[in-house]
Amino acid sequence: MIALLGTLGLIHLIDFMTVSTDSIKKYAESLQADLAKAKERKEKALSIVSEADNQIKVTDGALQFANLLIQESEKNESSEVEGAITLEEEVEQPNP
Repeated sequence: MIALLGTLGLIHLIDFMTVSTDSIKKYAESLQADLAKAKERKEKALSIVSEADNQIKVTDGALQFANLLIQESEKNESSEVEGAITLEEEVEQPNP
């Protein structure tokens, strides 16, 4: 097929291939830039996810601690009230 094109056609075909190769190179460079941006965006997203996971763990731990404090406080209040009732009952009972 190249033989049928002649010298002028062959030069035109080579020019077309060169332009096409250049445009492919530019396209590949563009893809490389897009890939780099996508990887950077992914790293930032993973960092944000990691920070959010850590914040959730810290907050969950703090909540568990607060719930333990509430339970202990309620136990102490309950035992103080029972102790007060016991003392009052002892005082109210007559001595033989």
